[in-house]
Formats: sequence, C-alpha cells, structure tokens
Amino acid sequence: MTDGSRAMAYAAGAIVIWSLNATAGGAVLAELTVLQVLALEFGGAFILLAAVRSIRRHDGGQAPAGHGRRARVVTIGVVGITGTIALQYLAFATAPLVAANAIAYAWPLLAAAWTALAPGGDRSLSAIVFALAGFAGLILLLAARESPDGSAQVPLLGYVAAIGSAVAMASYTLTAGKSGAATSDLLLAGTGAGALGFIPAALAEGAPWSPVWAVGLSVGIGVAMLAGGYGLWTVAMADPAGARLAPAAYLTPLLSTGLLLATGERLSPFALLGCALIILCAAGVALPALRRPTHGRPRDGVTRHDGAVFEQFDEAWVDGADGITLRVRTGGAGPPVVLLHGHPRTHTTWHRVAPLLVATGHRVICPDLRGYGRSAKPRTTADYSPYSKRAMARDILALMRHLGHERFAVVGHDRGSYVAARLALDAPRAVTHLAVLDSVPIGEALARADARFAAAWWHWFFFAQPDVPERAILSDPDAWYGGDPDRMGAENHVDYQRAIRDPATVRAMLEDYRAGLGVDRAADDADRAADRRITCPTLVLWSTQDDMEELYGDVLAVWRPWTVDLRGGPIESGHHMAEDAPHELAEQLVSFLG
Repeated sequence: MTDGSRAMAYAAGAIVIWSLNATAGGAVLAELTVLQVLALEFGGAFILLAAVRSIRRHDGGQAPAGHGRRARVVTIGVVGITGTIALQYLAFATAPLVAANAIAYAWPLLAAAWTALAPGGDRSLSAIVFALAGFAGLILLLAARESPDGSAQVPLLGYVAAIGSAVAMASYTLTAGKSGAATSDLLLAGTGAGALGFIPAALAEGAPWSPVWAVGLSVGIGVAMLAGGYGLWTVAMADPAGARLAPAAYLTPLLSTGLLLATGERLSPFALLGCALIILCAAGVALPALRRPTHGRPRDGVTRHDGAVFEQFDEAWVDGADGITLRVRTGGAGPPVVLLHGHPRTHTTWHRVAPLLVATGHRVICPDLRGYGRSAKPRTTADYSPYSKRAMARDILALMRHLGHERFAVVGHDRGSYVAARLALDAPRAVTHLAVLDSVPIGEALARADARFAAAWWHWFFFAQPDVPERAILSDPDAWYGGDPDRMGAENHVDYQRAIRDPATVRAMLEDYRAGLGVDRAADDADRAADRRITCPTLVLWSTQDDMEELYGDVLAVWRPWTVDLRGGPIESGHHMAEDAPHELAEQLVSFLG
C-alpha cells in the first residue's frame, strides 16, 4: 500500500467511526448524565490504551522521555482530546443534536482555513466560496438557536460548547502529526486526563448507572471513538499525505447529519438551512482532497519509492547512555549493522538503503542520534560535552547492547560518520567494520582549514555561534535547508521537515557543531598525538558531487594515519548518497561487510 492510500484508509476509518458518534451519543445521553457518559468513555478508552502500552513496553517498546516533550504531549492530548470530547458531549446534551453535531464537526473548516492562510495554502476561488458557505452555515445555526420544532430559542451554552469543541479538534489536527509524539502518548494523555477528571465527578453526582446497555454503549463509544477514531486520525495526519487529507474529515458532518435525520432527529427549517450550507462546504472541501494526488512527479533519474518507509521494521524508543532515549528502527536478521545519519537528517534518510541490506541478510538498526529527530535532547554544558561525538558514541554502544548486540558494524554519514569513527576508536572490541561517508576526522578538517574550506564550510563556524544561528534558521527553515520530497522520498521528507521546524531540535543539532569545534577536536588531537588507530576494517566513500576531493585531494590519504585496514573510493552521487544513490551505496556496503 502506498503512503497516500494508507493515509486515506486511516482517515476514512476515523471518519466512519466519528460519523456514528452523534447518533450513539444521543442515545446514551437520553439515559445517563453527561458526566457519566464522559467518565465511561474516557475510562474505557484509557484502560484499553494503558493495557496496550503495557504489552508493548513488555515487548521492548518505550515512549520518548524528557520533561519538555512530555509537557507538550500532555497539552496536545488534553486540549485536543479531552477538550474536544467533553465540549462536544456538553453540546449534544444542551443543544439540538443535529445543530450541535454540525457545529462541533466544523473543525475541518477551521483547520482548512488556517492551512489556506499559511504560505502555499489553497486560496483558489472554489476553496474560498466553499469556506464562505461553511461559515455562513455556522452563523445561521448560531443566529437561529431554535428548538427542533422552531417554537423557542435554545440557550447559548450548547452552541458555545460546540464551537469550543471544533476549535480544540482543529488545533489537535494541526499539531498532533507535527508534534513528534507517539500516537499512544497523545491518546493516553487525553484519555487519562478525562478519566481522572470525569470519573470522580460522575460518582459525586450520585445518579444511577443504568440501564446496563447505555453503560456498555458508552464504554464502547469511548473505545471506538477515542482509541480507534483518534488513533487512526493521528496516524493519518503524521503521514506525508495527511495535511492534504485533513479536509476530507468534512465528510463527517455530511455522513453524521444524514444518519441523524434518517433516525428521526429534527431541526427547524432555518437551522436546517445552516446545516445544508455546512454540508455543501463539506462536499466541496472534502471530495477534491480525496481526489488530489498525494505524490509529486519524480525527477528524471531518481528512483521513486511510493511504499511506506521501513515497512518491515519495528519502531521503538530505547535508552542510550546517560538516560538519553533514542528513537530507533530495527529490521531484518543476521549480522547487525547500525546506520547513523548526518545533519540535518533523521534516521529515515536510510529508508532506501536499509531494506537492501536486510535483503542481503543483515539486521539493520537506524537510530536518530541524540539531539536529532525525535530522540532526546539533553541540556548542554559550557563545553557542549553532552553533544560530543564521544557522548553520542556511548549512546549507540548502549543501544546495541540493549538490543543484544555486543559486536556490530557501524556506518556513518556526514556528522554521523564522526560518531561512527569515535565509536570505533573508543570501543574497538565492539565494532567489527566501520564505513564513513563524506567526511574526514574533525581534527583533520580543522587542521587543514584554509580559505577554500572557510568559503565552502562556513556553516561550521556560523553554527558554533550562540543563539544567532537558531534565529536565522527558525525564521525560515525550508529556505535554509531546502529539501525535495520527490528526491528524498515523501515520508523521509516529512520526518526531516518535522525536525528542522522544531526549535528544540534545531538548537540541539547546532550544539553538535559547537561541540565539534571544542571537545571533539580536542579528542581527535589527543588520539592523533597518541597514535591511536581504528583497528577494524574501514571503508571510506565520498560523493563525486560533493567537495571532498576538491578540499583534500586524496581522501584516503587523510584517513590512512587513522586506520590499519583501509579501502574506499568515490560514488557518483550528491552529498546525501543514501537518498541519491541507494543501490550503489548498498552494493559497496554489502561487498565490504561480507
């Protein structure tokens, strides 16, 4: 299944589940209080999700650590899940069900409007017309506030709650997929907060918990809507096609309103007109989104990979050194090899190479380095040693031991190659083979630095400055780093963009460079003075379209004093050879690893 069709399937599953919510919710609210329904829904969903988390942890999975990340996860979960459902059911209980449902499920309109206002958003005439129709429908419903028979005005509370629910869900859609948080973390935070708040409140009411079918259905709604619907939607929004599919959720009011009316719910004519306008907007916004291609046209000469990245790999969060938690993908069976990415990529840069190594009989481990991607980002120190290559190498050694590998091969690209080389120097008994791509040792690069190096690699020195590079990069990350989704692969591009747009990740990546000019160079210089060498077989590869030969001439000659068993050569590729020339790179690695 391609990434676009998979996202569409997840989104469609969520839409179907949510479309049944108002009808089922109206039925249980006729028998139980709002607090009872919310307590049962959140309690049932939380128990299920906690049980699943416990099983997955027992199997080795682990959620990301870090107080900053945890606070962000809790905020998104509480606002987007607890807030959405609590306000929605308050609206269901206090306003006409059809009107409350239509307003609460106007959140895709709010999300689409926000997206349209962003740079590059859809501002076509048709999109504007449909959006205006949707907002006009909302205004009509709010202006009418009529009871179903049109005889009296309904209090404003239910309508305000429905609007609040829509705003909360729109914020969830816009933030959840980009948060870098695991789906289970968001769902546990939201359902846990709801259970903690509503179960004691419902018990304090003293209302009878009957009939039994209403209690059971409330639990079922929670499990289906919260664990199922939110889970599918969160995964869909994290997919590369997710942002484009978000408006498709506007099929929810279309389907749910039709179901409500078919089961006997009524609405006054004036309010019905408002619902009709919202449904018109739903069809106009949602259907084009479902038809829109989810992949761009590939460049000539670039292999297109539509399949999901690391489809046969497991993803987990594993403790490295110093309590640092690393995000890691693992797959395959055989001699282990760990692949280390460079700046500003994440482990997904290997998505084309990793399956090729697995196919040749290797177990492949691809982590996000500390500070990068979704791995932990420790506080730095005056000498930046938490981001030294020695600290990162300790992470990889601890990770591999955790996975049961005492000896393994390591491949590093760009900044990852410095970590790989440091690991081979510091833990020679652990590393069986070392491959470094597009690099020479940091100490060698700085010792040879001249005007050409300063002109080509000026970013080393700019990134080492305090605060200024963060402000420059975060003002426009896309302009600073670039990145072509067709060339990189769509899902790899999404993971990369999530990283370069996150202030904490950008700062941590820069700390890597700050450590490079200080503690890392000092470590290299000490090794060179002591004539310490890499004792395992070493492969050095460099891309012909990069500047390694221009700067260093004979690249192998630079590495020779550092090794006892050296080989290597150029690869016809751009700098990111794992993305540009995956088959050529994999052939070289397989031949080297044996």
